[in-house]
Amino acid sequence: MASAWPRVAATVVLLVTWYALSASIILVSKWVLSSGGNFPFPLTITMVSNAVTGGWSFLVTRHPRYRAAALTRQQLTSYVLPMGLCTAAEIGASNVALQLLSVSYGTILKGTAPVFVMLWGLALGVERFSVPLLGCLLAISGGIALASAGEMDFVLAGLVLQLSATALGGFRWALTQYTLVRDTSSLALAVAGVFKELLTIAGGVVLFGDHLSAAAAGGFCVAHVGIGAYLWARHPEE
Repeated sequence: MASAWPRVAATVVLLVTWYALSASIILVSKWVLSSGGNFPFPLTITMVSNAVTGGWSFLVTRHPRYRAAALTRQQLTSYVLPMGLCTAAEIGASNVALQLLSVSYGTILKGTAPVFVMLWGLALGVERFSVPLLGCLLAISGGIALASAGEMDFVLAGLVLQLSATALGGFRWALTQYTLVRDTSSLALAVAGVFKELLTIAGGVVLFGDHLSAAAAGGFCVAHVGIGAYLWARHPEE
């Protein structure tokens, strides 16, 4: 048992660091795009974000421990390039949506990610359709619909952009795994993700005065009950 503690501690550090950075990026981007920063150029923020991410990735992969084998031309053209374009489009659409939506509502819409992961999994043949799966999809979609109905500052363009960004993110997650996903259970990761979303929503309420209606809060809860049911159905051993 004692030998497991270093791995648990490392996983906790990864989770806290990842989600703290993720929530911070959302809140800082919203501030920059709002009257606080007065910088209404979301795609420029996307370009800078991707450039910084690429720079850090380059530095980390120079370390012998994390250096991977050289990629073939086929891997670059059929895997790396599509994933890079998908990620850039996802961040760009999300930043433009962030300019139109409140932080709280945008975060609630991001809760549809498991829906898109499931749908992409079905399309790619890595997910099997079942009645419980359909029930989970309906619960998640219904929760997001309820949250949308309770949104006071509804903007259709922002809704479409954020859902498009989340769909791209779902496609990316359906294709890839990171060390973090391999080192911890998907259920633990999802629980930590919900905690991060709650922190992000709280930050939107405190920093930007976002209004979170009872319907929006209820829809958020319903959607995540559906997510939890899906994860339990897929990974009951966890």
